Amino acid sequence: MPEWFVAGGWSMWFLLVVGALALMAALGFARRPDPAGLERLHCLSRAVAWGVVTGIATDLAAVATTIAGRPEWAHGPDFGLLVLQGVGESMSPAILGGAVLSIVGLLSAAGHARLRAQGIAP
Repeated sequence: MPEWFVAGGWSMWFLLVVGALALMAALGFARRPDPAGLERLHCLSRAVAWGVVTGIATDLAAVATTIAGRPEWAHGPDFGLLVLQGVGESMSPAILGGAVLSIVGLLSAAGHARLRAQGIAP
């Protein structure tokens, strides 16, 4: 697991912190649904989603510049494998962010169900 987290680069820390905030907001909404809390939950979810996009982009840029900056890699026989490994590592933010957003979505659905049961549908 630590290798997977490190492979994602600096954006993993952003996703961890903002993802934890989004999870706490979603858990709070699931426990005590209040339509006033939905905007915060949506904003945190968007921050996680854009963090995923930024994390993948920065990771792919790092792979491309690192491989291009080393002639022995750029022109070597293992070029394809290096690119493939780099692309695989660059997906780490999508895995973490996607997992967080999936759980946030499930908790939000639970909160919405409680709101509907109370007769308050946003």
